[in-house]
Amino acid sequence: MKIRRTRTLQSPKYLKKKRKKFIIMVSVISSAVIFLIVSLILILRISFFQIKTIEIDGAETVNSIDLENTVRSSLLGNYLYVFPKSSFFFYPKSEIYKNLQNQYFKIESIKIDTSFFSRKSENLAVTITERKSDAIVCNGFRQDEENDECYYVDKNGFVFEKSSITNIASTTAFIYFNSLTINSKVLGANFIPEEVFISLQNFIDKVSKFGVVATGMLVGDDGSYELYIKNTDGSSATVYFDNRTSLDTTASNLGIFWQNILTKKIGITSVPSFEYINLRFGNNIFYLIKPDVQKKK
Repeated sequence: MKIRRTRTLQSPKYLKKKRKKFIIMVSVISSAVIFLIVSLILILRISFFQIKTIEIDGAETVNSIDLENTVRSSLLGNYLYVFPKSSFFFYPKSEIYKNLQNQYFKIESIKIDTSFFSRKSENLAVTITERKSDAIVCNGFRQDEENDECYYVDKNGFVFEKSSITNIASTTAFIYFNSLTINSKVLGANFIPEEVFISLQNFIDKVSKFGVVATGMLVGDDGSYELYIKNTDGSSATVYFDNRTSLDTTASNLGIFWQNILTKKIGITSVPSFEYINLRFGNNIFYLIKPDVQKKK
């Protein structure tokens, strides 16, 4: 029986040939990769694929030119020094969002058109929705009639813009008075937790359905509140309450009490004007009628 000897060593000639083949293959692959990268860079720099114009839609009070400049600044420069940020396929969408939201607190939502093939021109369409003011928050107390530290807040209690009012008594908007210090740092944030603000807004809506005309509220830092309402003669009364009782219960107690006052169901012959109404003791409601009204009786 003939036994074949397995070759365990390769000849120098074979190794040289194999090494040469490997070098050629690496060179070809490297050249192809470089060619593709250079081609991609050149393609991305073609004018057709560049964002030339920026369209701003939905800007009502925010300056659209400022918005356009902010977007355009995000498109300057390159990725890795070679890939242009202005390319329609690689533009920094998240950076545009961030810059607009950080610089313009009045913007509630942003939509950027990313559909290249459906667009009619080489532009980037940015559509914004502005926040609407649901109330005003002021630093200090209601007694401070002259106050230049007031801000507009939206439906979630987000502070987005400094208010133009200086005389609190001259506005018909509902005003929250914050006993804590408010400064420019509050812009772009909630002055109180969002869920608390929404609950207070719902509370105001509920009491208004009972005929209570609310004009403002002091938010204390210890869970206490002062609601400012109008008496039937137009004068102001203060309603005291706190968070020991649920806002739903407090709204119901105030509403029923107010309805009984208006319908004279509590042993009165005329509707009084109140100095205050105290709701901090559950179903037991304490109140003080204005002295001048008592004298007229």
